[in-house]
Amino acid sequence: MPTLLTRTLGKTGLVLPVVNMGVMNADNPELVRRAYELGVRHFDTAAGYWRGKNEEMVGTVLAELGARSHTVVATKAGIPPAQRESL
Repeated sequence: MPTLLTRTLGKTGLVLPVVNMGVMNADNPELVRRAYELGVRHFDTAAGYWRGKNEEMVGTVLAELGARSHTVVATKAGIPPAQRESL
């Protein structure tokens, strides 16, 4: 199996594959598990996906794999319109 191309993330020293997994529509934990097995180390999710269940699923899979310290999980949070006005 070929190795994924990697890049260093800015000045952090963190090396990640150039491919990530957007988990928004992934409702099967095995998809996340297989992506990790294939070399994906950056997973993108959000608190709003499935009302937080998506983040929980990703976290559970990574914990089961013992992979949390070897991955980056990017998540997003919504800012209600009323709060945006004060930014």
